[in-house]
Amino acid sequence: MKKALTICMIAVGALCAADDPWAIDKPLVSPAHSFTIFQKNEENWSTTLHWQHNHVPDIRFTDSYAWPALFYISPDDHWILQIQKSGSGDNISFLLQIDPKGRVWRMEPTLMALTWAFLECTRTVHESDLYHTGIEFSSWDLKAQRLHFTFHGTYDKRPADIEVPLIYDLKRNVITRDSKPYPPHRSGLLKSQ
Repeated sequence: MKKALTICMIAVGALCAADDPWAIDKPLVSPAHSFTIFQKNEENWSTTLHWQHNHVPDIRFTDSYAWPALFYISPDDHWILQIQKSGSGDNISFLLQIDPKGRVWRMEPTLMALTWAFLECTRTVHESDLYHTGIEFSSWDLKAQRLHFTFHGTYDKRPADIEVPLIYDLKRNVITRDSKPYPPHRSGLLKSQ
């Protein structure tokens, strides 16, 4: 009985790991299997994108961080959302686009910078009012060319949290409020690690 229970627990763990956006224990394989992402702890965490095609060289990200990142890859392997813990309870996010020649472009300004600009422009909230801020991935909608995500934070002067469902339009490069929010993919990234 104990052996059967142990085997079931291992199988459940393996199934859960298949949807895990971490690339620290094993390479994270892209949905279309054109590349893998892996991270290595070398005092700080470094990230490498390895192409499955031998004619394209690996890409090592130039930034390194004290914590590993989460990567959410679009089903067509053309977009990568990197959510990077940046401090106690905070994260920053980068959106990367992969062109047909295998070149990787990091969107500037960053997704987090655009999110703050949108929130302050629409008078939703100001950066100085919050701590423990970041985003959580919700979903890719490639038919509509959209990335759904949720911004979250904790108010500095009152005991309340804020969650704002948002859309990033991949074609127009704009953020709008999401009228039909998708449930965020709960990653646990903001918990103390």
